[in-house]
Amino acid sequence: MKISLVLKESIYDCKIKISDSQGERYYYISALFEEGRTSSSIIAEVFDNEFSLSLVPITADVKSALNEIEENDWKDKLAKKATGLLMNSLDKMILRVGCNYHIKGLQDGDRLDITLQNYVFGTFDKFDILELVPMIYSFFEVANFNEYYKLTDAYETNRKDVLKFAKTFAFADVLGNGFFLTLFTYPIQVSRVKRLTKNKKISKVLTKFNNLSDSERQRFLEKQEKFFDR
Repeated sequence: MKISLVLKESIYDCKIKISDSQGERYYYISALFEEGRTSSSIIAEVFDNEFSLSLVPITADVKSALNEIEENDWKDKLAKKATGLLMNSLDKMILRVGCNYHIKGLQDGDRLDITLQNYVFGTFDKFDILELVPMIYSFFEVANFNEYYKLTDAYETNRKDVLKFAKTFAFADVLGNGFFLTLFTYPIQVSRVKRLTKNKKISKVLTKFNNLSDSERQRFLEKQEKFFDR
């Protein structure tokens, strides 16, 4: 049977792997869709009623997109450069997480919606007073008619970059907090990020999130929104 996979508004491309009795097949959906559209999609073929779906966030080719923008004056050039630097920083700060899902119950012609989700740490806990290194998981969820599918595994894809960013961020505190306080906070900051970027921890955290009820999920996401609006 054939199904459609739709990538909704996302800053990342989506690498897709479908595994069933006929083997593995790979697909790719770009986040850079045509003007006027809010999603990109592909048609995929599956041979079983149940199969495994792997979704991996891939950094979009923003540089190529920026190169297509006209530079009419120095403001345009500055804006393009700032956008490129921002995307480069975000790519090193955010942990991109690949997720595997168990899909079942589909019929020929059905649609799966792929949406980008973020899980933020250090936002609501008592240790926020330490101004912790930002720790964010960015991953894809998949649903059919707003029914989310069960997560079976989750894993990091850019841990080295995130650890490097965390070390730089934590060491930068020496300018604001002083050398001796940084000696105390630096190992706490870095060891925390190391722990949160291990696959075992990632899978445990996102499995718990995946199992939340609709009301629990909404409350959690609202807390995150309030944090970012502060």
